[in-house]
Amino acid sequence: MASIKDQNPVIGITVGTDEKRRYVISRNYPEVVGAAGGKPILLPREARDLEGIDGLLLSGGGDVAPDFYGEEPRAGLKGVDRERDEHELRLTREALRSGIPVLAICRGIQVLAVAAGGRLAQDLSLLGGISHWQSAPSAQPHHWVEVLAGTRLRDILGVDRLLVNSFHHQAVSQVPQGLRIAARSSDGVIEAIESQGEGFVLGVQWHPECMWRDDPLAFRVFQAFVEACR
Repeated sequence: MASIKDQNPVIGITVGTDEKRRYVISRNYPEVVGAAGGKPILLPREARDLEGIDGLLLSGGGDVAPDFYGEEPRAGLKGVDRERDEHELRLTREALRSGIPVLAICRGIQVLAVAAGGRLAQDLSLLGGISHWQSAPSAQPHHWVEVLAGTRLRDILGVDRLLVNSFHHQAVSQVPQGLRIAARSSDGVIEAIESQGEGFVLGVQWHPECMWRDDPLAFRVFQAFVEACR
Protein backbone atom coordinates (compact mmCIF):
# COMPACT_ATOMS: atom_id res chain seq x y z
CA MET A 1 0.00 0.00 0.00
CA ALA A 2 1.30 3.45 -0.88
CA SER A 3 2.12 5.75 2.00
CA ILE A 4 0.60 9.20 2.40
CA LYS A 5 3.97 10.67 1.33
CA ASP A 6 3.66 8.81 -1.99
CA GLN A 7 0.29 10.33 -2.83
CA ASN A 8 -0.07 13.41 -4.99
CA PRO A 9 -0.81 16.43 -2.79
CA VAL A 10 -3.96 18.36 -3.65
CA ILE A 11 -3.11 21.88 -4.85
CA GLY A 12 -5.95 24.42 -4.86
CA ILE A 13 -5.56 27.07 -7.57
CA THR A 14 -7.48 30.35 -7.48
CA VAL A 15 -9.32 31.50 -10.60
CA GLY A 16 -10.54 34.76 -12.12
CA THR A 17 -13.74 35.67 -13.94
CA ASP A 18 -14.39 37.35 -17.27
CA GLU A 19 -16.99 39.98 -18.23
CA LYS A 20 -19.62 37.24 -18.59
CA ARG A 21 -18.90 35.94 -15.08
CA ARG A 22 -17.29 32.78 -16.40
CA TYR A 23 -14.41 31.36 -14.40
CA VAL A 24 -11.15 31.65 -16.32
CA ILE A 25 -7.58 30.49 -15.75
CA SER A 26 -4.55 29.78 -17.89
CA ARG A 27 -4.02 26.06 -18.43
CA ASN A 28 -0.37 26.64 -17.56
CA TYR A 29 -1.19 26.53 -13.84
CA PRO A 30 -2.80 23.08 -13.59
CA GLU A 31 -0.40 21.69 -16.20
CA VAL A 32 2.75 22.64 -14.31
CA VAL A 33 1.27 21.54 -10.95
CA GLY A 34 0.48 18.16 -12.48
CA ALA A 35 3.94 17.91 -14.04
CA ALA A 36 5.50 18.66 -10.64
CA GLY A 37 3.56 15.82 -9.00
CA GLY A 38 0.57 17.66 -7.57
CA LYS A 39 -3.14 17.08 -8.09
CA PRO A 40 -4.55 20.44 -9.25
CA ILE A 41 -8.08 21.52 -8.43
CA LEU A 42 -9.65 24.91 -9.06
CA LEU A 43 -10.98 27.08 -6.25
CA PRO A 44 -13.98 29.14 -7.39
CA ARG A 45 -15.59 31.61 -5.02
CA GLU A 46 -17.97 28.92 -3.87
CA ALA A 47 -14.98 27.22 -2.23
CA ARG A 48 -15.34 28.85 1.19
CA ASP A 49 -12.36 27.21 2.86
CA LEU A 50 -9.31 25.03 2.25
CA GLU A 51 -10.70 21.75 3.60
CA GLY A 52 -8.96 18.87 1.84
CA ILE A 53 -6.33 21.17 0.30
CA ASP A 54 -2.61 20.49 0.85
CA GLY A 55 -1.33 23.65 -0.83
CA LEU A 56 -2.66 26.99 -2.09
CA LEU A 57 -1.55 28.47 -5.42
CA LEU A 58 -2.59 32.12 -5.89
CA SER A 59 -2.78 32.78 -9.62
CA GLY A 60 -2.31 35.98 -11.62
CA GLY A 61 -4.95 38.52 -12.63
CA GLY A 62 -6.07 42.10 -12.13
CA ASP A 63 -5.22 44.67 -9.48
CA VAL A 64 -6.19 44.33 -5.82
CA ALA A 65 -8.65 47.01 -4.67
CA PRO A 66 -6.45 49.55 -2.84
CA ASP A 67 -8.80 50.08 0.10
CA PHE A 68 -7.82 46.58 1.25
CA TYR A 69 -4.40 48.02 2.08
CA GLY A 70 -5.55 51.45 3.24
CA GLU A 71 -5.18 53.55 0.08
CA GLU A 72 -7.37 55.46 -2.35
CA PRO A 73 -7.40 54.34 -6.01
CA ARG A 74 -4.96 56.08 -8.34
CA ALA A 75 -4.76 56.46 -12.12
CA GLY A 76 -3.80 53.26 -13.90
CA LEU A 77 -5.76 50.91 -11.65
CA LYS A 78 -7.28 48.13 -13.76
CA GLY A 79 -8.99 44.79 -13.59
CA VAL A 80 -10.24 45.22 -10.02
CA ASP A 81 -12.60 42.46 -8.86
CA ARG A 82 -13.54 42.96 -5.21
CA GLU A 83 -15.31 39.62 -4.93
CA ARG A 84 -12.16 37.85 -6.06
CA ASP A 85 -10.07 39.97 -3.68
CA GLU A 86 -12.26 39.10 -0.70
CA HIS A 87 -12.26 35.41 -1.58
CA GLU A 88 -8.51 35.14 -2.07
CA LEU A 89 -7.62 37.27 0.95
CA ARG A 90 -9.78 35.00 3.10
CA LEU A 91 -8.21 31.81 1.72
CA THR A 92 -4.69 33.23 2.05
CA ARG A 93 -5.22 34.20 5.67
CA GLU A 94 -6.60 30.74 6.39
CA ALA A 95 -3.53 29.16 4.79
CA LEU A 96 -1.17 31.38 6.77
CA ARG A 97 -2.98 30.60 10.04
CA SER A 98 -3.05 26.86 9.44
CA GLY A 99 0.42 26.46 7.95
CA ILE A 100 -0.74 25.29 4.52
CA PRO A 101 2.04 25.92 1.95
CA VAL A 102 1.43 28.89 -0.34
CA LEU A 103 2.85 29.72 -3.76
CA ALA A 104 1.76 33.15 -5.02
CA ILE A 105 2.33 34.33 -8.60
CA CYS A 106 2.15 37.92 -9.94
CA ARG A 107 -1.20 39.18 -8.62
CA GLY A 108 -0.82 36.37 -6.11
CA ILE A 109 2.26 37.89 -4.46
CA GLN A 110 0.29 41.10 -4.07
CA VAL A 111 -2.66 39.26 -2.50
CA LEU A 112 -0.24 37.47 -0.19
CA ALA A 113 1.34 40.73 0.94
CA VAL A 114 -2.00 42.47 1.53
CA ALA A 115 -3.43 39.45 3.36
CA ALA A 116 -0.50 39.56 5.79
CA GLY A 117 -0.73 43.34 6.33
CA GLY A 118 1.55 44.74 3.62
CA ARG A 119 1.04 47.43 0.99
CA LEU A 120 1.42 47.81 -2.76
CA ALA A 121 2.86 50.36 -5.17
CA GLN A 122 -0.15 51.06 -7.40
CA ASP A 123 1.72 52.00 -10.59
CA LEU A 124 5.42 51.38 -11.14
CA SER A 125 5.47 53.62 -14.23
CA LEU A 126 5.18 56.62 -11.90
CA LEU A 127 8.40 55.61 -10.16
CA GLY A 128 10.65 55.31 -13.20
CA GLY A 129 13.03 52.37 -13.62
CA ILE A 130 12.95 49.47 -16.05
CA SER A 131 9.92 48.25 -17.98
CA HIS A 132 7.98 45.64 -16.03
CA TRP A 133 5.46 44.88 -18.80
CA GLN A 134 7.01 43.06 -21.72
CA SER A 135 5.78 42.98 -25.30
CA ALA A 136 7.50 39.64 -26.00
CA PRO A 137 5.60 36.31 -25.66
CA SER A 138 5.00 35.17 -22.10
CA ALA A 139 7.43 32.24 -22.28
CA GLN A 140 10.35 34.56 -23.07
CA PRO A 141 12.42 36.21 -20.32
CA HIS A 142 12.46 40.01 -20.06
CA HIS A 143 14.71 41.30 -17.27
CA TRP A 144 17.12 40.15 -14.58
CA VAL A 145 16.22 39.47 -10.97
CA GLU A 146 18.75 39.34 -8.14
CA VAL A 147 18.03 36.55 -5.63
CA LEU A 148 19.08 37.40 -2.08
CA ALA A 149 21.55 35.19 -0.24
CA GLY A 150 20.24 33.19 2.70
CA THR A 151 16.72 32.87 1.33
CA ARG A 152 14.61 29.80 0.59
CA LEU A 153 14.29 31.01 -3.01
CA ARG A 154 18.08 31.03 -3.35
CA ASP A 155 18.18 27.46 -2.05
CA ILE A 156 15.47 26.38 -4.50
CA LEU A 157 17.02 27.98 -7.57
CA GLY A 158 20.69 27.57 -6.74
CA VAL A 159 21.55 30.86 -8.46
CA ASP A 160 21.95 34.45 -7.35
CA ARG A 161 20.59 35.94 -10.58
CA LEU A 162 18.07 34.84 -13.21
CA LEU A 163 16.12 36.12 -16.19
CA VAL A 164 12.34 36.30 -15.71
CA ASN A 165 9.31 37.32 -17.71
CA SER A 166 7.28 40.32 -16.53
CA PHE A 167 3.64 41.40 -16.83
CA HIS A 168 2.83 43.76 -13.95
CA HIS A 169 2.47 47.44 -13.23
CA GLN A 170 2.08 47.03 -9.47
CA ALA A 171 4.35 45.47 -6.87
CA VAL A 172 4.79 44.96 -3.14
CA SER A 173 5.99 48.20 -1.55
CA GLN A 174 5.80 47.26 2.14
CA VAL A 175 6.61 43.72 3.25
CA PRO A 176 4.45 42.59 6.18
CA GLN A 177 5.73 41.14 9.41
CA GLY A 178 6.60 37.47 9.12
CA LEU A 179 7.69 37.75 5.48
CA ARG A 180 10.95 38.95 3.95
CA ILE A 181 12.26 40.06 0.58
CA ALA A 182 13.77 37.21 -1.45
CA ALA A 183 14.51 38.94 -4.78
CA ARG A 184 14.65 42.37 -6.40
CA SER A 185 14.95 43.72 -9.93
CA SER A 186 17.77 46.13 -10.83
CA ASP A 187 15.56 49.16 -10.17
CA GLY A 188 14.80 47.98 -6.64
CA VAL A 189 11.30 46.59 -7.23
CA ILE A 190 10.47 43.68 -4.93
CA GLU A 191 10.26 40.57 -7.13
CA ALA A 192 9.84 37.85 -4.48
CA ILE A 193 8.87 37.52 -0.83
CA GLU A 194 8.88 34.48 1.43
CA SER A 195 8.19 33.34 4.97
CA GLN A 196 10.84 33.84 7.62
CA GLY A 197 9.92 30.63 9.44
CA GLU A 198 9.99 26.97 8.48
CA GLY A 199 6.68 26.90 6.60
CA PHE A 200 6.63 27.21 2.80
CA VAL A 201 5.24 30.61 1.80
CA LEU A 202 6.68 32.05 -1.42
CA GLY A 203 5.49 34.80 -3.72
CA VAL A 204 7.10 35.72 -7.04
CA GLN A 205 6.20 38.68 -9.21
CA TRP A 206 7.01 36.94 -12.50
CA HIS A 207 5.18 34.05 -14.22
CA PRO A 208 7.19 30.81 -13.93
CA GLU A 209 4.10 28.84 -15.03
CA CYS A 210 4.62 30.31 -18.52
CA MET A 211 8.33 29.40 -18.66
CA TRP A 212 8.62 25.98 -17.03
CA ARG A 213 8.72 23.91 -20.22
CA ASP A 214 11.92 25.58 -21.41
CA ASP A 215 13.41 26.89 -18.17
CA PRO A 216 14.45 24.39 -15.47
CA LEU A 217 14.70 27.18 -12.90
CA ALA A 218 11.04 28.04 -13.40
CA PHE A 219 10.07 24.40 -12.92
CA ARG A 220 12.10 24.13 -9.70
CA VAL A 221 9.74 26.64 -8.06
CA PHE A 222 6.79 24.28 -8.58
CA GLN A 223 8.73 21.17 -7.67
CA ALA A 224 9.73 22.73 -4.35
CA PHE A 225 6.18 23.89 -3.68
CA VAL A 226 4.59 20.51 -4.41
CA GLU A 227 7.22 18.74 -2.32
CA ALA A 228 6.45 21.06 0.60
CA CYS A 229 2.76 20.09 0.29
CA ARG A 230 3.43 16.37 0.79
